[in-house]
Formats: sequence, C-alpha cells, structure tokens
Amino acid sequence: MARPEPESPLDRLLPAAAYEAVRPSYRRRISAARARRRIQLDGSGSLQFQTREFAVWRTHELRRAGGDARTVQRARDAVRTWCPAEGELTATFTADGVKRERMRAVGDALAAPGAVLLRAGREAVSSEPLGADPNRETVWYLRWRVTPWLQAELSADAPCALVFGWDAGLVTLPPATKAALRTDLVEARVRSRSLLHRLAERQRHVQPPSSGHPARS
Repeated sequence: MARPEPESPLDRLLPAAAYEAVRPSYRRRISAARARRRIQLDGSGSLQFQTREFAVWRTHELRRAGGDARTVQRARDAVRTWCPAEGELTATFTADGVKRERMRAVGDALAAPGAVLLRAGREAVSSEPLGADPNRETVWYLRWRVTPWLQAELSADAPCALVFGWDAGLVTLPPATKAALRTDLVEARVRSRSLLHRLAERQRHVQPPSSGHPARS
C-alpha cells in the first residue's frame, strides 16, 4: 500500500518578512522541542524523532539559506520523506561518532525492516526504512506505524523504550520524550495549525495598524 501523502509544509510557506519577524522566538521553541525528542546513543549516533512542525521549520530554513538549487531541492525532498503522516512516528538517525569501519554495518542495519523496535508496555512496533539522506552519508530515516494498542500504552504509565537491532542495545525513553510522542500523535490526528502560523498571526495582531497616511513632518 502506498504511503499516504502528508500535507506538505512547502504548500504553506510564510512570506520571508513574516518568517523573519517571528524566527527568534520560533527557533527557541523548536530547539526545546527537538531536545525533548532526541535520544543520544553511546558510540552509535543519535536518533531525532521528527514532527510536522519540524518539517515546517526545516522548509523555511532551507528557503532562507538558499544555495545550490539542486542541493536545496534534494533537502526539501528529504523533508517530505520524513514528515510524519497521521498515525506515524518518524525519526532521523545520525551516525555521528561512529567509526568509519562500523559505518557500513550500521547503515545496512538501518536499511532493513525492523532495525529499531519501539516498545511501550506490552506492545511493540518495528521500524520501516525510509532511506538515506541524499546530501549526508551518515543520516537515515525511519518510520513506525503506530497501532491503537501501542498508542494506548504510550498514554498509560507503561515504560517506553527503543530496542536497536545491533550493538546499540536498549534505550529507555525519558518521560518527557514519551509525553512528546503522545502529543505528536494527537496533533497529527486533529491536524492542528502549525506553531509557526500561530506565532505569525499573533505577531500581526500586536503590530499597530497603518493609518495609510504619511507621517507629518
């Protein structure tokens, strides 16, 4: 079955000036949200759970940075790859700190179904590979299709962990990460408006309206 196409963040870009007006506050919030969803692995890299909001942020930052058109387009296509649809969790695995001689083994593991098991209470679901980043050879994308039973366990007091299919072993998710994943699944279902667009709307409301007349000298 083909993967359902999530609404693309590229379809609702703010004007550049509007993005710049809210960017400092937005970046602070994105940084804090990403930290709650990041799992560091000793010697094996890191795993960053992604959200639709992160896709919105990344898309605007790519436009702002500019650069070679082909590279930018490939990066935008990568955002479409990892932007989660309803009922999904996705993540970016970055093999930072992995020795070069082990890189191929890690990459082969991540390219196979079931590389990372997401377990909550008595329920578990295996990851599906979404491919490697076209611009960075140490980055891979993963997806978990979350069942109603797994989501129920995420909402309960049950412990939650990632089980890696290589020597990275098992990592228990902190309560803040578990709570964040639960929130992400709910927001994807109700299709909440992005934080960026809410901040931009608030910014418009606090700006004094223009009178339309030139200022007196």
